[in-house]
Amino acid sequence: MAGGTAVRCLHLRPEQRTRRSVDEITAEVDKAAPVFGAQLLLARYLCTDWPATPTPLAGRVLTAKGTPEILRALA
Repeated sequence: MAGGTAVRCLHLRPEQRTRRSVDEITAEVDKAAPVFGAQLLLARYLCTDWPATPTPLAGRVLTAKGTPEILRALA
């Protein structure tokens, strides 16, 4: 789990890795990922202070062959 957490934390700026941040973005996550939103929020809870360089994701779309869009990174 620790390895998976590290990967999920890479795109988060330090100020995004707090409980307050999660509460503030809940509506945005629900809109961007209605099916997997809870898992994305959990990832933020697990990333309270991870020393990793952010990876910009704005405008990227996560898909799998033969499926509808899974996640669209906003702004």
